[in-house]
Amino acid sequence: DAMINKKLVFTIYENELKKDYLTLIPNSKSTMVVVSSPEELAKKIAHYYKCSEKAEEVIKNAYNFAKEQTWENVTNTYLKLWGIKK
Repeated sequence: DAMINKKLVFTIYENELKKDYLTLIPNSKSTMVVVSSPEELAKKIAHYYKCSEKAEEVIKNAYNFAKEQTWENVTNTYLKLWGIKK
C-alpha cells in the first residue's frame, strides 16, 4: 500500500530469514530501504530526509514495481514458477 501511494518504505529485519525474505524481493534495493537495527533505521531516515532526490528515486521505483503487482501478474508468475500452463 505504501508503494502504490508513493511513500518511502523502510523495513527492518531481526533475523536472517526475514533478511532473505526482504532482500530477495526483485529490485528490493531500489524500491525500499532494508536495515538491520533501529540505529541504522534512524540513520537512513535522516539520510533520505536530507537527500530528497534519492528518496524520490526510490519512491518512483517502488511505485512502478507496485503497479506491476496485479493479481493477474502475480498469478502468472506462480504459474510459470510451477510450470503450469494457462
